[in-house]
Amino acid sequence: MNKQYFDTLNDASRQAFDFGRQLTDINMRAFDRLTSAQTKAWSEAVDKGFAQARRLAEAKGYKDALDVQMEMAHDATQTAVAQGRESVEVLTGTRDELVKAYEKGFAQVAEEVKKASPKQAA
Repeated sequence: MNKQYFDTLNDASRQAFDFGRQLTDINMRAFDRLTSAQTKAWSEAVDKGFAQARRLAEAKGYKDALDVQMEMAHDATQTAVAQGRESVEVLTGTRDELVKAYEKGFAQVAEEVKKASPKQAA
């Protein structure tokens, strides 16, 4: 009986460690995707900012400057919406991966408990 107990405990510990590693992998992938998206967005924002600043400096008159500012506001809004959409997609995908991992983990735990219960009762 003691060997069964320790075998069950060992299996449960191994599965918990594997599950923790799986969760870490999921979180790292999400972090990498979000960091990559933010880095790309920052780079594009800097490039657009310089180009628009140059256009603003070259504006000939009030109407020209206002047109450039309107374009800048429109670009900023479009970029923010795109970034928000991309972030939501990454987070939704991560949520789905986590739900699957937890469901699989709980199923394994339930199976281990089922396997151990008849042996413990005998």
